Amino acid sequence: MQVSSHEVSCIADVQESVECDGYYSETDGNVIIENSEGNAVLVIKEIGDGLVIATTIHEFPSSAFLKYISEKAKRSKI
Repeated sequence: MQVSSHEVSCIADVQESVECDGYYSETDGNVIIENSEGNAVLVIKEIGDGLVIATTIHEFPSSAFLKYISEKAKRSKI
């Protein structure tokens, strides 16, 4: 498993092996985590002031990840 140094890489407590439901075969975002075959399983893309986080990891997010998103979140109108 390849892991980038981006803050969202803390999504899972166990970085050596995570359970995934597939992978992204193409992306125009930044690949943060790849599986053992080199396929993207966590991708991010900045859009305006926001950050889209897309993942195929199906483990419950770590407390560090939940803290990260709660600190970075901004109110928005839908």
